[in-house]
Amino acid sequence: MKKILINLLVHYLEAVQYMVNIRIMRHKLNRYQHLAKGCVLDVGAGDRPYKKYFKYIDQYLATNTKRHYSQEEIEQLEPKTDYWVNDGASLPVGDESFDAVLCFQVLSVISEPAQFFKEAGRILKKDGILMLSTDFLYPKWSEEDYYRHTDANLRRLAKQTGFEVLYLESFGGFWTMLHSNLMRYIRNYPDIIKQKKSVSGKLFGMLFYIITLLALPLISLWGMMIYVLERNKTKDFGFTMNNMVILRKM
Repeated sequence: MKKILINLLVHYLEAVQYMVNIRIMRHKLNRYQHLAKGCVLDVGAGDRPYKKYFKYIDQYLATNTKRHYSQEEIEQLEPKTDYWVNDGASLPVGDESFDAVLCFQVLSVISEPAQFFKEAGRILKKDGILMLSTDFLYPKWSEEDYYRHTDANLRRLAKQTGFEVLYLESFGGFWTMLHSNLMRYIRNYPDIIKQKKSVSGKLFGMLFYIITLLALPLISLWGMMIYVLERNKTKDFGFTMNNMVILRKM
């Protein structure tokens, strides 16, 4: 019974939750996909959710890190992973091997971000493209979630490692950040209920969660309005949930 309820909850969230941050990511990738051509390496690709957005590439290769996944997940990712690496700061490929390097929502768990930028520069051909997005005002999501990078720090890392900044953008602004964090909180709320020690606390938490789930369609409608208003808002670096930067090897 418990498994059935969990599956129902997962399907309901997938059907009803409108994720503004994911929509903005798609919007940006559709706009900039033409910059990634030829042979491309996606660092920390997971199950390759972004591959479908890049239509001008000849070869797409992917890395993953085993300690971030369960054994079952590793078995599922094996066919989609070309290189298992310890960290994005060390990549087992030759110098000037790729026309573009992608890295989406992974920089915060790379222990040495400056070394990753250097490594990306090493494996990129002349005028190669490094395209990445990274968390800013967004909840911690891993025990290895070490960093939050401001736009100023991304510029600094680029300058230190021989990259030219082509584009540096926020993901919308304050309302995108607020709605995305609220949706993340709703998705994680069952774990918060589990941590409550008293029976009354658990019951109140469950009641609050049921009310929130009933209100979810309205919250998602609010998210759709935010997307229309903020999808082209790209310079609100003080309140953004994510930053995206596109660099060219100098």
